[in-house]
Amino acid sequence: MFLCKQSISQELTFFPGAFGYQYYEDHNQLKKSEFESILKTDPISAEIWKKHKVINVMAVTSSLTGVFLTVYSLNFFQQPQIQLIYIFGGLAATGVSAGLSIYANNLRKDAILTYNYNLDVGSLYLGPTRNGVGLVYNF
Repeated sequence: MFLCKQSISQELTFFPGAFGYQYYEDHNQLKKSEFESILKTDPISAEIWKKHKVINVMAVTSSLTGVFLTVYSLNFFQQPQIQLIYIFGGLAATGVSAGLSIYANNLRKDAILTYNYNLDVGSLYLGPTRNGVGLVYNF
């Protein structure tokens, strides 16, 4: 008797939710850690995902810097020239943060699309057929 185990990879997707992103494999919702471990099975996707995480940290840091500089500028209400320097610095940091966030989101999409593109679209295994046992191609 022939026994065969068949594992079919499912496509990964993500959707923005109210409190962050929701990750799915086919129709099953995954935790972010599970999603990342599945994504890391493809080396190219793992490299893109790692780059996404670094850029995302830079975006959050830049955003926090922008908020800090803008709030800190309130201390200089008696000196409008110095206050403007901090406000413009905060706006510049916020602009950089917006650009980095867009880039990080594009990297996230690229990592998932690369993973889905590199999935095995078919598998050939020894299994039951209409005429007995033979090679079965599953797609």
